[in-house]
Amino acid sequence: MPDDTNDGTFVVPVSTPLPDEEDEDRDSGVERDREDEEAGITPPFDPEKIKVREAKILVEQLVSRIRHDEINLAPEFQRQSGLWKEREQSRLVESLLLRIPLPVFYVAADEKENWAVVDGLQRMSTIDRYVNGKLALSNLEYLTPLKGKKYDDLKRPMQRRINETQLVVNVIEPETPDEVMFNIFRRINTGGMQLNSQEIRHALVPGLIRNYLKELSESEEFLEATCGTIKTKRMADRDCVLRFLAFHIDGWENYAANDIDGYLTDVMKRINKMTERERRSITADFKKSMRAAVDIFSKYAFRKHYPNTPRQYPINKPLFGAWSVGLSRRSQENIDGLVRNRKRVLKGFMALLKDDWEFERAISYSTGTPARVRKQFQAIDDLIKECL
Repeated sequence: MPDDTNDGTFVVPVSTPLPDEEDEDRDSGVERDREDEEAGITPPFDPEKIKVREAKILVEQLVSRIRHDEINLAPEFQRQSGLWKEREQSRLVESLLLRIPLPVFYVAADEKENWAVVDGLQRMSTIDRYVNGKLALSNLEYLTPLKGKKYDDLKRPMQRRINETQLVVNVIEPETPDEVMFNIFRRINTGGMQLNSQEIRHALVPGLIRNYLKELSESEEFLEATCGTIKTKRMADRDCVLRFLAFHIDGWENYAANDIDGYLTDVMKRINKMTERERRSITADFKKSMRAAVDIFSKYAFRKHYPNTPRQYPINKPLFGAWSVGLSRRSQENIDGLVRNRKRVLKGFMALLKDDWEFERAISYSTGTPARVRKQFQAIDDLIKECL
């Protein structure tokens, strides 16, 4: 049994392991690319462009940075289901008190030296919660006399032990190119639940685009068109919205990148620079296309649908992009005509899936290559024209 002495010193026989990250929730409500186009960037990049430096900071400096919004913990994009359970959080605080070194943290710095967390969000959040009195210790392995104690309940030597713990942080410098930064996020995020592409973009690109994507993904029109089946906690809904924005703004005909993730990251930055009037116009087109999709396809909007198959498949991101952009380009008169001919549209779409092997492959495998993107949009655009 540990001895709670006056100076706050504990003697323990062995070390306390750190908690494991929670497993990834893969049930997003969106169909996955069967060749996983988002496994990393395709074009090679110069490793000399990776700029990372090591920084050492005390826990009290970390907490101060968080308090002044100089570290973006962004729980909205990382681990939206919540922090570790209190048992895991308490064990991490126990590790600090036992002077067990924590694993290295990774952050991405901007020009103002603000940090976005690449790896270590749960650990940083736990430390911040405890020091700010939002956590009472429980399920401790060795320091059982501290059960139920918050930070302010600790004796000063124990508080000092936490505050003066030195943390090692690898800082990715802002001059690191976006495409390299994106790959670093993928490779370094070592927790059990790695960030997906949209979560990484959310971390890399601050600004009004974050709220804009959230606003569109929570709109009544989007929720009705997708039947509310896209899970929100891993940002799959915002990924779909962003694909509409990208190909609506630039035109799918002009897409030539072989890196869909880098392209979408760039689009987010450009939307940040748009005027409110420009965004309102895009919002109107987006909502128009969502309403049209509901009127034409009902519960089958943006999903694969085969003859004699009543099953409602998951939302397919390439189909979401192709149909939403295709419909947004049409006048209300044209949309009314498509609604009147919706049986013909649905029949033509099912025939496209059944008879055009290249189209089916384009919306299922390696869907972000220029050739596959052109096939997706061109086939849907041709179908719309045939049905008008």
